[in-house]
Amino acid sequence: FVDSVFHCGERPRPCHTLMTEPPARSAVCTSCNHELNETRWVQVVVPGCEHTFHLSCALEFLRGARRNGQLVPVPAPSCAACREFLQSTTNGLAMLEKEASEAFHRQYPTDIELGRASEIKSGRPAMIFNAVPSCILQFRGLRCIDISGHPLTCLPPEISLLSSLSRFVLISALIKEVPEEMCTLVRLEQMIISGCPLRHLPADIHKLVRLWDFYFDGNQLEVFPEKLPPRVNGIKVSGNLLQSFPEAIGQYLEVKNFRAYANHLTHLPESVTGLNLLVEMSLQGNRLSRMPETMGQLRNLQYLSLHDNLLERLPDSLADCIELRWLYLYNNRLTHLPGLMLDRLPRLERLLIEANPLAAECVADLLAEVPSNVRVLGVDAKQVEARPRGEPLPACVSSGWLLPWGRLYAKLSPASQLKRKQGVEPVEGATPNYGGDVLVVAFAASQAE
Repeated sequence: FVDSVFHCGERPRPCHTLMTEPPARSAVCTSCNHELNETRWVQVVVPGCEHTFHLSCALEFLRGARRNGQLVPVPAPSCAACREFLQSTTNGLAMLEKEASEAFHRQYPTDIELGRASEIKSGRPAMIFNAVPSCILQFRGLRCIDISGHPLTCLPPEISLLSSLSRFVLISALIKEVPEEMCTLVRLEQMIISGCPLRHLPADIHKLVRLWDFYFDGNQLEVFPEKLPPRVNGIKVSGNLLQSFPEAIGQYLEVKNFRAYANHLTHLPESVTGLNLLVEMSLQGNRLSRMPETMGQLRNLQYLSLHDNLLERLPDSLADCIELRWLYLYNNRLTHLPGLMLDRLPRLERLLIEANPLAAECVADLLAEVPSNVRVLGVDAKQVEARPRGEPLPACVSSGWLLPWGRLYAKLSPASQLKRKQGVEPVEGATPNYGGDVLVVAFAASQAE
């Protein structure tokens, strides 16, 4: 998953021999005597002696150099500190050469990926890191770091030395906090931290003025920051412990994706409907009992997932979201829907409304004339039972029974209901009438995607 979704990464390193204020270094590479410019080439500073190399030059000591089309060995540097740093297989360049992914093996590498998923490709167990290797923080000009899958308990404050970092990925670690020093990485554009026991984010996270990808799914966040980076265009905080969002959430007008499913949310601030560019809102699996009355202001909204909540009614303005394509409402407490909702949503393709105690008149209105743009209208067999008898239903109506399995449930639909042909009646009734053997075809899918 890490390799396929998060293509770039690197790794930080703890601060053993690191100097916060290193002495002045040469402006040329110790190996090739050419200019050092971390905006163009990654460079590495050897701790202790402070000799500085282009990363590509330092790697030639391990890989050899190509001369006239031939790969020739490069003699080790005379400096003992340089040799130790370059040749160390536990906390040096040789370790990175062995453990980092293919991104590190390019001619001019800018990324370090140390995610444990790389062992799937390498066919051998990866080295396990309980702390960020200190050698990483000797790099200057790095663009991306990924150190996922390791039991790291903290990030060192010296990570602030990686001032060129634009992408940081950390998945499935043991960190509980992000150091404030990380908020000084003003070139950071993507911060992806997921699957960690992370309880809170730094108060100064809004100082990451270039950050646009705000990804903190699957942690244990209890409080959402009061202020966000000004350029954020996606809020992804699903699978946390959040109970609310601050009113200021509505001022981040570039947000297009708002994913906060599987939290403990009981309400949303009205200001959220000021996110005019919002395309996706995924809020399933919360404790929401109502939605903002001004939902209709979200004129660009295309995908709205509100299933598995406690909603008893929907605002009438929801039917003003004229770009809406997918609307998932199943497993709530709805008895009515906004008037003429299907007619007012000209681009709606999928509506799933199962497991709601819809009133008989609401079911009749919903199924009376389904517009041709609706491709799937999911209802349960109990709801179908409430419709007037004998009225044919279009093939887009998918009927079945919702079967609860503890905290999980599934919809049991006969094959004849998946794309019903003319003359095939929809199944109805509170419980299935099996009448013989039943073949159950089960699969897992994320309906929020």
